[in-house]
Amino acid sequence: MNAADANRRPAMTSPAQAAIGALFGGSIALVCFVRSNYVAIGDTAAARRTLAIGILLVLACNVAFALGILLPTPARVFLDLSIAATPFAFMIASYEIVRRQIASLDVKPMIRSNLRAFAIAALCMLASAACALVSIIVALVALFANSGFRT
Repeated sequence: MNAADANRRPAMTSPAQAAIGALFGGSIALVCFVRSNYVAIGDTAAARRTLAIGILLVLACNVAFALGILLPTPARVFLDLSIAATPFAFMIASYEIVRRQIASLDVKPMIRSNLRAFAIAALCMLASAACALVSIIVALVALFANSGFRT
């Protein structure tokens, strides 16, 4: 393979990297890995659509965290089970989407390094934790505001 062929091969995240990253990095990592692969293959419409759906997904996850705090214990059993299963759903979804992205190419892509995928997943995990913390704080403020507690 000459240098011209190497320059035409897109640098992409592998399905395993995306799956493990989404497992630990949450919905933000799922969106980040899938969107970056769409950008690498040149499908900007799918990259924009992934970003828009990803924003809605992150908001939905944060609403679920807030509802987990606000709902009484018997009513949130299904919600707790859903929150526990969500990382595995993200892992499966990211694996399948990235696998299809790579299969759609005519050339074999260059796979990004595991260290880069780990760093992206770690940053996404911190961002997911920050988003969850903000939603928990908002839920607690709403809970105190409606409880009649005054200082």
